[in-house]
Formats: sequence, C-alpha cells, structure tokens
Amino acid sequence: MRRLAFAAAGVVAATLLCLPGSTALAAGAEEGEVVVSTWVFVSPGMSEKRGCRIRVVVENFTPVSIGYSGKYRTILKGNEKDAWFVTTSRIPPKGKTERLYSCVLLGDTLELDRTSDNGYPRICEVDGENTSPCPFKARQVSNIAISGH
Repeated sequence: MRRLAFAAAGVVAATLLCLPGSTALAAGAEEGEVVVSTWVFVSPGMSEKRGCRIRVVVENFTPVSIGYSGKYRTILKGNEKDAWFVTTSRIPPKGKTERLYSCVLLGDTLELDRTSDNGYPRICEVDGENTSPCPFKARQVSNIAISGH
C-alpha cells in the first residue's frame, strides 16, 4: 500500500491509503453506476504551490462502454482556486481511465458543475453515441468534502 499525504495551509489535513491499481471505494460500486474518484494532494518534497495535483479516476460499472465528462472546481475557504474539465471516451464495462491535473492550491471542497451543458448529468456518451440526459448514476468520491452532493 502507498500512503499519500496532503497538506493544506502548512498543516497535514489527512492521510489516504490506496491499494495499488485501484481506488479506495470502487469495491462497493453498484452495477450500472460510474464512480469518479478525485484525490487532491501535494507531491512529496515539493511546496504546495509547485506540487499541487488532482488525480481523477473514472471507473465504469455499467454493462456498456461510456464516455464521461464533467466540469469541476475546487474551493478553498469559499473562494474558487481551480477549475478543470475532465473528459473521457469509450471506457469499456469494468474499465477505468485516469487523469492527472496540476492545481494552484489545495481546496477544502470539490464541486461538480451540474448545470454545464457539456458534461454530466446533462450529456454523456453511451456505446459511442452522445446521450442527453445521462442514463447512468455517477458516484463522486473524494478525499476532500464534496459540495452539492
């Protein structure tokens, strides 16, 4: 097991244990859902401003291939610190894909923009076709608080 620690404002805020090659909560996934795991951390040995990273893993537990997209933001003490767009294509059943993003500062809250016309839950890809609204449930998992959940 690897131990990833992240610091916010110079204080260690939490420690997260991850099994190699898997996300922490995917084992409890339900058939027919997509699990989006978002982990915010600082790379070891780097300052928060230089080593801030956001790891996003999208896992498909539906019986069909899917494409997922979503507009996300992190918030720190009520102020938006980062915004990014996660997009994937053709994740097969029982498959997953991973993205790594840089961030400005560690946030204390994660938010999915559910009003975006370009992402979940308004639009997604199912078996290669754009579908609106998305027919699958997406479960958000993170090591920071999730707002609007």
